[in-house]
Amino acid sequence: MNQINDNFDGFNPDFTYVLNLPAGGIQFKDASGLLTSTSLTYHWDFDQGYTSQEQSPFMVFNEEKSYLIKLEVTDNNGCTATVEKVVEWSYQNH
Repeated sequence: MNQINDNFDGFNPDFTYVLNLPAGGIQFKDASGLLTSTSLTYHWDFDQGYTSQEQSPFMVFNEEKSYLIKLEVTDNNGCTATVEKVVEWSYQNH
């Protein structure tokens, strides 16, 4: 699932991720494209009560299941766009 909301021309929020074992977590990487500004702020929601303001955070997950990961990106003009992806965390997926 890749859902983009509140999009505007030149702004395409996105992220990639890599399962990281044996650490038991996922390294997320911002892959947002923005043509009109270079100053972005980030708000990640990891679907288990944890958030991050880092551009490319590492998150440890407590149980093997599907998580709805949300990234909200805001540019220096206050324009905001979001992307949501379902991420499967499992030791068998690595």
